[in-house]
Amino acid sequence: MSRRSALRERRQAQIRRRRLAYGAIMAGLALILGLIIVALRGNQPVLDDPASTDIMTRGQQIYEQDCAACHGPNGEGHAAVPETPALNETEHVWHHTDGRLQQIILDGAKLMPAFGDQLSRDDVIAVVRYFQSWWRQDQLTAQQERSQTQPFMP
Repeated sequence: MSRRSALRERRQAQIRRRRLAYGAIMAGLALILGLIIVALRGNQPVLDDPASTDIMTRGQQIYEQDCAACHGPNGEGHAAVPETPALNETEHVWHHTDGRLQQIILDGAKLMPAFGDQLSRDDVIAVVRYFQSWWRQDQLTAQQERSQTQPFMP
C-alpha cells in the first residue's frame, strides 16, 4: 500500500470516528430533550387520558358550584352578568394559556371574583380541564401548544 493510500485510509477512519461521535452526541441530546419534555408534560392531566375521569368529575362539580351562575351551565357566557365571557368554543378564552387561566381563576379579573382562597391547584386544573372539554380539537391543540410557554403554576 502506498503512503498516499495509507494516509487517505487514516483520514477516512478519522472522519468515520468523528461522525460516530457526533451521532452519539446528537442521540444523547435528543434523549435528554425527550426526557425533559416528558417530565414537563407529566404533571399536566390530559383530556383524553382515561385516568382523567376523576379530574373531569371534580371539574364539573366545581364549575357547577362556582362558575355556572355567571358563565352559564354549558359555558355559553353572559348569564347572570352580561359581560361574562363564554368558556366554551364560541369566544376567546381558548386563546389563554393554562397558566393565564389559572391566574385569572385564582386572582380574579375585572368583574370576576378571586377564588385563590377557595380552590386548590388541583381544583383549578380540574375546572380548566372541564371547560376545555367544550372546545374544538383544533382550539385545544393550539391552546395546549401555547401553554407550553406558560403552563399551570406549581
